[in-house]
Amino acid sequence: ARGLAAGVVAGLAAGPFVQPGVAFFIGLLAGGTVPFVTFLVDGLLRLDDATGSVSISALPAMVGLLMVGIFADGSAGAGWQMVGIESHLGVAGQGVTGLFTLPGYQADFPAQMQAQVIGILALLLWGFVAGIIISGPLGLIMFSLMGSRQVGRLRTQPRGAGVVDPPMDPAANPRQGPRFGRRGAPPPGAASGPSAASTAGGAAGSEAGPTAGPSPENGSRSGTAAPFPPAATPRPRAAGGDPVSPGSASGRP
Repeated sequence: ARGLAAGVVAGLAAGPFVQPGVAFFIGLLAGGTVPFVTFLVDGLLRLDDATGSVSISALPAMVGLLMVGIFADGSAGAGWQMVGIESHLGVAGQGVTGLFTLPGYQADFPAQMQAQVIGILALLLWGFVAGIIISGPLGLIMFSLMGSRQVGRLRTQPRGAGVVDPPMDPAANPRQGPRFGRRGAPPPGAASGPSAASTAGGAAGSEAGPTAGPSPENGSRSGTAAPFPPAATPRPRAAGGDPVSPGSASGRP
């Protein structure tokens, strides 16, 4: 759609000074530049051109105006630019002429191309100055209105509104466990990762106390907590197989 619009703009810029086939070629050329200009403006220059004013209107219009200086055939525009009212370049009835003309007309190149370039610069300067004169005061008025509205909103806002409470301490409520922020960061002072695991292991070892040496109950190294609880001592049994009560360890009834 943007390429079609760009082709129409370029064809209208050439106006009646070119033949229909040439106008179609100019529109096709202007439409083919739309993807490249869009990538240049949006991707490289990072300009805010959501409506495509540069790729659809500005550049295609300049392409159409420049092509007049090349493909104007002299059949239209007699008496324009205050030259050749009755004749132009010694030919009666000759109009705006570029490099390629109809038979019987004289080429007016590069003079017509220079006139097209001057016209493009004049249009750019006029559009820039008119935009500053019209849009500048309107932008200042809108900026002042938005600034005063923001100040009034801050004045009417109650004190303390918008203040975010800090994350709760896990030690205050052990059931909740460690609470993390919105981005997964632990609260200040809380350890995480391998360092936290090593710290927890050291604390468990210090609470269990040092051990005398390697044993089945205490693991293979001293100073570490037993991985499993010590096995219960089997109770002695009587000759008939019944377990002996604690009070009758000697086997007396």
